[in-house]
Amino acid sequence: MAIADAPARTGARLAIAQAGRSCTYKRAGEATENTTTGVVTVPTTDETLTCVLGRVRKDLIDGTLIRATDLMALIDAESFEAAYGATALPAQEDRIEVAGEDLQIVAVLPVSSGEQWALHKLIVRR
Repeated sequence: MAIADAPARTGARLAIAQAGRSCTYKRAGEATENTTTGVVTVPTTDETLTCVLGRVRKDLIDGTLIRATDLMALIDAESFEAAYGATALPAQEDRIEVAGEDLQIVAVLPVSSGEQWALHKLIVRR
C-alpha cells in the first residue's frame, strides 16, 4: 500500500463505522445440483460488516441496470478484505442482508484510493 492510500482507506473505514449499521454480507460459493431432485444450491460465506445504506444518485439511474427504486450500500474495503482476503472484491452473485431484508447486488462500483480500493459502492435491489 502506498503511503497516500492509507488516509483514504482509513477515512472510508471510520466514516462508514460511524454512520453505518450492521449488515450481513453473503459471499456466494460454488453452485451444486442435487442430481435426484434437480435442485441447485448456492452456499454462502456470511460475514457481519458495517454498511451505509442510502438512495442511488440520480445520474447513475439508467432505468435498466440501475433503477430508481434501487439502493446504494457502502462497505469499506479494509473490512471487506479482512473478512474475505486481500484480493477479494464484491460480486453480483453475492447478497447483503440489512435489518432482516435480503438485498440482491446488481452492480459493484469500487472506489480507488490510488493503488488500493478505499470502499465499495454496491447497487442493491429489494
